[in-house]
Formats: sequence, C-alpha cells, structure tokens
Amino acid sequence: MRYIEPVDPFVANYEEHCSDCHGVNLAGSLTLGPALLNTPLAHGDSVAALSKSIAHGFPEKGMPAYVDLLSPEEIRGLAI
Repeated sequence: MRYIEPVDPFVANYEEHCSDCHGVNLAGSLTLGPALLNTPLAHGDSVAALSKSIAHGFPEKGMPAYVDLLSPEEIRGLAI
C-alpha cells in the first residue's frame, strides 16, 4: 500500500492570499511581509493573535484585512 501525504486544506488560501508577501515557504520577503517561522512575531504567535492579525490586518504596514474576504474558519485555519 502506498502512503499518500495529506494536504492541508488551507494551503490554497495561504498561496492565494499570503505567499506573495510572506513567501512560499513562510520565509518572508525583504520588501514586503516578514518571515512567519523561526522569528518572534510582532503581534503574537498564538492562534488567537494570528487570527486577529489576519482578520484585521495592518493597513499602515501594507497588510490588508481579510475579515470580509475569508470565513472565520479559513482565518483560523491559516493561523493554525
């Protein structure tokens, strides 16, 4: 029997909405979004803090809010 690795259902949302700024591998961009792995996150790294950041964004820093574009479940899935 062949093992098939499961696909995270939120990868497509990350690729569509986040990867241009935060990088395909979450490594960030020199000019846009910061890395999301192996670095302290300015606004917290808990699921609640990340969900809030994704939902409301940081328009002054160029990060849009996704509260009107993604469902609460999609936002939480990205945060997790």
